[in-house]
Amino acid sequence: MPFGQVVVGPPGSGKTTYCRGMQQFLQAAGRKVAIVNLDPANDMLPYEAAVDIADLVCLEEVMAELKLGPNGGLLYCMDYLAANLDWLHERLAPLEQDDTYLLFDCPGQVELLAAAGGGALRRTLASLTGEAGGGGGAGAGGAGEAKATGESGAAEGGTEGGNGSSSSSSSGGGGVVLRRCSYRLVAVQLVDAHLCTDPAKYLSALLLSLHTMLHLELPHINVLSKMDLIRQYGKLDFNLEFYMEVQDLGHLVAAMGGRPFSQKFRKLSAGLCEVVEEFGLVNFVPFAVQDKESLQRLMIAADKANGYCFSTLRAGHHMPYPPELLYGSAASGGVADRDIWLSMQEKYVEGEVTERE
Repeated sequence: MPFGQVVVGPPGSGKTTYCRGMQQFLQAAGRKVAIVNLDPANDMLPYEAAVDIADLVCLEEVMAELKLGPNGGLLYCMDYLAANLDWLHERLAPLEQDDTYLLFDCPGQVELLAAAGGGALRRTLASLTGEAGGGGGAGAGGAGEAKATGESGAAEGGTEGGNGSSSSSSSGGGGVVLRRCSYRLVAVQLVDAHLCTDPAKYLSALLLSLHTMLHLELPHINVLSKMDLIRQYGKLDFNLEFYMEVQDLGHLVAAMGGRPFSQKFRKLSAGLCEVVEEFGLVNFVPFAVQDKESLQRLMIAADKANGYCFSTLRAGHHMPYPPELLYGSAASGGVADRDIWLSMQEKYVEGEVTERE
């Protein structure tokens, strides 16, 4: 059964760096790991991609031929992928057989998740998890006209039977019959930690995280990345725990009071904070890619979310996790969370906090 992480987040939040760092960490832990690049605009990869969307469709050629801008071209490329899911499934099949842990490096444009944008990324992931609605369908109108590279011809043929995790099939993009997959995936949403230094920007990060959680419909972990750089961007209005737990957001609205632009939209900001609190879904894990402790904590959180940690409990398999982290109660989990928050604050936010009532 294939396991993996779907790495999403705004452009510049550190998704590619995270994939490379997590790959190295997991390999050091003895796992077989492969990275799947699903970002057509990511043409300078610091890792060797086991599967690369650039082998299917070229963003620059799409933009030139269809006279689209960067975002429009990216939407088209993702629709093209969703209409040629058999190409993706065929290249993932050998990795499934090898029990390889997968890291999906995804593009960051929020349009890819919005219903108006066709939800191409969601459809692609649904085809891997076996959820209904995973077919690539009509999203890539005129997909056959796209400028695709030589390997795209493989998308016109069906995948061979017997290569997947199951022999059953479901309908996929372009009317091609796809084998039914049962990937166990967790979405890891990265948000740049420097947004915490501005209450309005932090609120926008909360809304983006909530939007992604509701649209991807996967087990989800929100991550504040680049914690080791947060001190460079100014002081925090609250302790790090406030930004991690996402509670009592009324204090966040109060912190906006001294900013003229935010004061004008104070009522709107208060309403948006209420929306986030009423859903009660968003919280964050602090992360720095050079910090091995935060890498381990995030790895364990991801493995619990997608079920990988429990798949290792088969007879003859060594459990690679401290029992207290794997089986801890909600109360003990809260203590562990506070420990990592305090550790991060001492390392990266020390002396930079000003409390506000």
